Amino acid sequence: MGKKSALGVLFRRVIGLVVFLLVVAGLNYFALHFNNKIIYELVLFLNQNLAVLVVISILFMVGEVLSVMSFPSNIPYPLFEAMASFLTVRFAFSSAYVLRGVLGEDMVIMLQNLEPFLAYMVMIVVLAIGLIRVVWSRHGEEKKAGKEEKKKEDEKRQTTWQEVGNEFRNLFFDIASGLRRLFGGKGKKK
Repeated sequence: MGKKSALGVLFRRVIGLVVFLLVVAGLNYFALHFNNKIIYELVLFLNQNLAVLVVISILFMVGEVLSVMSFPSNIPYPLFEAMASFLTVRFAFSSAYVLRGVLGEDMVIMLQNLEPFLAYMVMIVVLAIGLIRVVWSRHGEEKKAGKEEKKKEDEKRQTTWQEVGNEFRNLFFDIASGLRRLFGGKGKKK
C-alpha cells in the first residue's frame, strides 16, 4: 500500500462518521417503531454518549491526518491519538457499567477502581508510541533523502555501453600497438 494522503484520510474518516451517524439515526427510528427494550436501552445509551463518540472520532481523524504529514507537521498527532484513546477507554468502561446487571456489583466496583489507572496508562502508552513514531519517521525521511542523493550521484557516475565499448576498443588498440612495437621494431631489417 502506498503512502496515504491527508485528504484521502480526511475523506475516509468523514465518510465513516457520517455512516455511523446514519446507523444511529436508523437505530433511533427502529427503537421508536418497534417496542423492544434491549434496542431502546442501546439507543438511549448511544444517544447519551453521541457527543463523546463524535469527539473521539474527530480526535482520531485529526490525529490520523496529522500522522500522514511529513515532519514537523506530524509532531502533534500523538497528542490527538492519546486524548482519543483516553476517551475510548472511558467510553468502554461506561459501556460496561450499562451491563451492571450482567456483570454484578463486585465486578462494577472493581472496574470503577481500574478505570482511572487504565485510562491514563493507555493514554501515556499511546503518546509514547506516537512520539517514537514521529522521531522514527523523521529518521526515515533523513535516510530517504540520503538515499535519493546517493542515487543521483550514482546516476551521474553511471557509464554507458558506448563508453564500455570505447574502453575495450582502446584496450585492444593499446595491446595491438604494444605488440607492433615489440615485434615490428625487431622484425624489420634495413
